[in-house]
Amino acid sequence: MKRILLVGGGHVHLYFMKQLINNPIKSIEIFLVSPSTYHYYSGMFSGFAEGLYYAEEIRINLEKISERANVRFIRDSIIKLAPNENSVTTKNGELIKYDVVSFDIGSETLGNDHPDFQTHARFIKPNHRFTRTIEAVRSASKPVIVGGGAAGSEISLAIQAWRNKQGLETPVSIITTSNLLESEGKNASNKLHTYMKATPVKRYTHVKINSMDTRFIYLNNNDKVEYDKIILLTGAKASNIFKESDLRTDERGFLAVQNSLQSREYANIFGAGDCVTLLDHPFLPKNGVYAVRQAPVLYKNVLRFIKGQKLDDFIPNDKFLSILSLGNKRGLLLYGKKVIAGRFPWRLKNYIDKKYMASFK
Repeated sequence: MKRILLVGGGHVHLYFMKQLINNPIKSIEIFLVSPSTYHYYSGMFSGFAEGLYYAEEIRINLEKISERANVRFIRDSIIKLAPNENSVTTKNGELIKYDVVSFDIGSETLGNDHPDFQTHARFIKPNHRFTRTIEAVRSASKPVIVGGGAAGSEISLAIQAWRNKQGLETPVSIITTSNLLESEGKNASNKLHTYMKATPVKRYTHVKINSMDTRFIYLNNNDKVEYDKIILLTGAKASNIFKESDLRTDERGFLAVQNSLQSREYANIFGAGDCVTLLDHPFLPKNGVYAVRQAPVLYKNVLRFIKGQKLDDFIPNDKFLSILSLGNKRGLLLYGKKVIAGRFPWRLKNYIDKKYMASFK
């Protein structure tokens, strides 16, 4: 019997299992390996941080959905991939053979290996750390977010909104090397800056961190930021497993895949989501939108590869809808050059996120 090994329980593999529930396959053995029983949905992270959702509302039980899909669930991590032997080794020492393997393991946090951050900061990746990290940081006396992209901006505003409701007077601080949300263009960045000015959040932009101790973060402009809890949200970093396995990667270590979502060297190795870089689209943003769009292609292609059939290509669209939560049930909608702020974007985001989660019930 052929065996498909799914490594990681992200958006793409969740779609895979949902299809298996609706279209059972008894002639193929399928395993799912994940370090956590739960997948935490990143689209609702800001809502949880603000206190709008409970933990149970933002997570999916991978063990239960695996059982419904007739997939064997293994709670473990992959520490070694042997592509020439078609096998992986888990942290607990189990050797798992495969005919096809697919990776949907997301990314780590850029800078998480820096000694200062290892000593003083907290991380939300892997995402099963998220709820514990947020609960520890949002009630801190002087919380600091490092990173001014979409995740850092959302979480800063969400924690600030939560603190306002709890009557906590000291503000959240956010530190970034550029403008807030700079990668989304000047219009989006300016709107976010304008909105954040009206909140207690303290912004430190266009600065770098020189060092830190147990009380202060020292910036390159001679400012120092007092803190007692830090979350690092500085972008995506690749897992080491692909480079260590001598697979082709991009310069940052993400698995390099063709439009079919296959490794070029090993046709039976697939990948999708944040852990891969498309060779033909190397600058594609790493976000959940593209993972969701890649999911149907990966599902079809893995099964077609097993059957020896022609594979489809994933062709990304130039534009995609993105909605950031600004706190207090307001959002920032981004689509191409359009930028809309207010209550409607948040209501739309809430509808989309809840509909997505309901699809796995």
